[in-house]
Amino acid sequence: QVGRVDRIAGRSMAPFICVGCGERLILRESRRARNHFAHRPDSRCSGETALHRYAKELLATTKQFTFSPLILRKHGLQEIVYEGGRYALDAVSIEEDRTGFRPDAIVRVGICQFAIEFKVSNAVSDEKRQRVVEADLPMIEVDLNALRSGTIDADDYDEMILHGAPREWVHHPDLAKGQVRLQARVNAHTAERGRRLRYHIEKQSWVKPPQDWYADTMAA
Repeated sequence: QVGRVDRIAGRSMAPFICVGCGERLILRESRRARNHFAHRPDSRCSGETALHRYAKELLATTKQFTFSPLILRKHGLQEIVYEGGRYALDAVSIEEDRTGFRPDAIVRVGICQFAIEFKVSNAVSDEKRQRVVEADLPMIEVDLNALRSGTIDADDYDEMILHGAPREWVHHPDLAKGQVRLQARVNAHTAERGRRLRYHIEKQSWVKPPQDWYADTMAA
């Protein structure tokens, strides 16, 4: 199982192995800075594979996840396609094969299934995105690049992966219907504005001129 450094009691738990490259890691303990693992100076490991795997195992272990809302906006109007929120997941399946693609995780909330992708270096490819659309499976992508910088405190690490890191929808089955609803509202709003404008223009011609307007005009 992938472990975080703040769960390590000390060097007596060694050896520590990088899940990305298989190399042995060094546990560095410090009173001034938080403890951390380090590769040897000649290592070629980037560490991104470890973060990617850790995110998937964390999801499977905690069964907690926050979905961002999916909201369409146009001409000052908005249509909520999916409200999002923080959920306790009923089931988590890691790297489950689907037709033509394999998401990092498939999770279930009630009877609804969602695919989750963790982005460490590469985003979802156009080919994979097309496969997801064809399967009509809702998929959300979580950007973990900010966590690679080492600026995230260990206490907030899991919270960022599951709930706080930027995330955006790759596909949602209700997106097309939401676009149709929003466009209908935009059209209705535009038509209403046109009706009101026409009413005010036509209203100007309804005002009766003064009774002696002709005489005054001829005199002028």
